[in-house]
Amino acid sequence: MINAIIHASNGQNRVRKVSQAKILTEVAPCIRLGLTKLTYLVESMHRIVDYERPPVVETVLGVFFAPLQGFGLLHQGVFWDRVRRCYPKYELMAAIGETELRIGPQGMQPPSVRALLVEESGGQLVQVQNNGFFRNWRKSPNVPGYIHYDIMRPSFERDWTEFLKFLHSEQLPEPEIMEAQVTYINQFARGVDWDTQDELNQLFRAPAVPPQNELISGLKMHSFLKVYELRDGAGRLEVAGQPAIRQIDGKEIMQFTLTAAGKPRYGSTDDLLTWFDMGHAAVVRTFDDMTSDEAHRKWGKK
Repeated sequence: MINAIIHASNGQNRVRKVSQAKILTEVAPCIRLGLTKLTYLVESMHRIVDYERPPVVETVLGVFFAPLQGFGLLHQGVFWDRVRRCYPKYELMAAIGETELRIGPQGMQPPSVRALLVEESGGQLVQVQNNGFFRNWRKSPNVPGYIHYDIMRPSFERDWTEFLKFLHSEQLPEPEIMEAQVTYINQFARGVDWDTQDELNQLFRAPAVPPQNELISGLKMHSFLKVYELRDGAGRLEVAGQPAIRQIDGKEIMQFTLTAAGKPRYGSTDDLLTWFDMGHAAVVRTFDDMTSDEAHRKWGKK
């Protein structure tokens, strides 16, 4: 799941002496991630597993909180103006979890809106809604390289801190975090990672066993959902496999999604980041545990 960042051999020792905090303060405030020098300089503080060709296509660090009283669509626009230098593009979509019309005192009301604030390449974005804040990396033609957690984490911290400052400046309530999430979305493509269902099964350590009778000729497709408890009541880990057709190229895929979700013990940003570290570790280790050695060789495990 985790791609490797290659350091130049003649500068490796020097690079490792540079602290992450120093790097983050010396680059442009927007931290143009992807193919910039920052990707090659940040020390690998949170890497648990490395792959040269990871199948991950999107990662998300996010929080859901109690709906913010007084926060509306116009506030999303004001916040966008505040971070527009970093995220010059935007999209509007229905809020996550609210896709249906609601009936209120004044009749039918449209669903809440989610603002997607997108950086120039389209590969990184911030999503804001009345009860949620999310920081995404998504694979894009412009920036195909994978953005590691040790880049995503300080990026979330920077944008989340800016959001909290914005709420304070607008005299809006501070978010009461209800749930934090770490999500990794992977796609195993037919013709790239597998050709037959048997080969798809072999990407996992414990492939599904088909019924053994003369009426069954073979497995055509399968999906699954597993939910595990995280230790010490920290939350849950959802693992889902779902066959699909990828829109960008029409390829048949198995989408393998892992989401760690839970409520941080306290409401501080430091505590939230600590929970993210635990959730990230659970996601990465579970991915590695559930996928096979053959798959690891295919993806170039370090």
